[in-house]
Amino acid sequence: MGEFAADPLTFLDRCAREHGDFVPLRFLHRKAVLLNDHDAIEAVLLTQSRRFRKVPGGGKSFVDRVFGQGLLTSEGPFWVRQRRLMQPTFHRQRVSAYAPVIVDYARELMAGWRDGETREMHGDLSGLAARVLIRALFGTAVPPEIGAFERLSLESMREMRARRGLLGFLRGLWPGDFSRRFHAMMDGLDGFIATQTAAHRAGQGDPGDILSMLLDARDDQGRGMTDAELRDELMTLIAAGLDTTVLAMTWSCHLLARHPAAAATLARELDSVLGARPPTLADLEALRYTQAVLREAMRLYPPAWIVTREALEDVDLGGYRIPRGTMVLMSQWLKHRDGRVFPDPLAFRPERWLGETALPKFAYFPFGGGPRICIGSGLALMEAPLGLATLAQQYGFEPVSTAPVVPWASITLHPEGGMPLRLRRREPGR
Repeated sequence: MGEFAADPLTFLDRCAREHGDFVPLRFLHRKAVLLNDHDAIEAVLLTQSRRFRKVPGGGKSFVDRVFGQGLLTSEGPFWVRQRRLMQPTFHRQRVSAYAPVIVDYARELMAGWRDGETREMHGDLSGLAARVLIRALFGTAVPPEIGAFERLSLESMREMRARRGLLGFLRGLWPGDFSRRFHAMMDGLDGFIATQTAAHRAGQGDPGDILSMLLDARDDQGRGMTDAELRDELMTLIAAGLDTTVLAMTWSCHLLARHPAAAATLARELDSVLGARPPTLADLEALRYTQAVLREAMRLYPPAWIVTREALEDVDLGGYRIPRGTMVLMSQWLKHRDGRVFPDPLAFRPERWLGETALPKFAYFPFGGGPRICIGSGLALMEAPLGLATLAQQYGFEPVSTAPVVPWASITLHPEGGMPLRLRRREPGR
């Protein structure tokens, strides 16, 4: 447990290298197995998913306070009901309405950039994603509590690491001062959500935003969500949505800065497809290399680096017996770097996504898979390429140091110490 907590990515790499695709582990009294076989992963997440339950990562007090009984943590019939109520809200046609918002906010972000300056890209992109997400959810401006939530979320992850308990199912202890600040911030964010919900129920909200659509949703008995259920789902969307898109774009910018040839190929595509005009939703199909850059970034640095489940009964996987109660670990970090599936697995090669080679279904699963695949994946897969195209159309990125950027495996895969990059202005279409 100490080795895993201190450096989980190195620990996972060593387990797979020395012990294969089925690795029995024990964390104190808890039995676990690490799976790195894509067929076994498919069984757990898809074909036999009913025989497993979700085990959320993160400190228990953090998870309970943030997510409540949202889609990330709920189980059984309640989860099925909530998923069915929410699914239509994320239909492609509805999500596509936010494409111009993404581009407009990205252009507003760049209005404050200057050629040659160094920007902390992870922070800049977090602000961009927050504006897009809050607009999509509530049709309003970003409340100050969102910035506090991001800061304290990172601090909570550092607290877990400092206490040698990386995932919350191992430890969930918080120091008193941090706990007070964290709960005060959550009270403020809960108040913001409650105010928005009350206003929308009174007919004062934007009828096109996600909260309005969730308020209109009804189950088979004609019942909608309560305020408490809405709070948990909205908070889950905020917490998850602020990470996935941000990290995909952040690691993409990092990789482009370290690989000038790939950045030049991306620039040529943007000039050819867009010229000097901003990108639109209709351009996504033609921006194949742009999307390949993001897919490759999420392969090398998957925002969600590990998925956990618990066996509800004895299960046979790949000829191995997984006893009831065993925790099953499946790592995107590990599987996405599997040389049996991805030749030269540590190389940044967006071109690998431009061919017609079919991959095993769960060799690449940045958004999870099966019934519990991330409900916001469609929004993320639209926001990230449109955002990246808008930024890379006008700026290139350079590293400010030759030192490697270290991925920090907290609940998601963050760059240790942020992502400072130097900006280089370019003239689009030339």
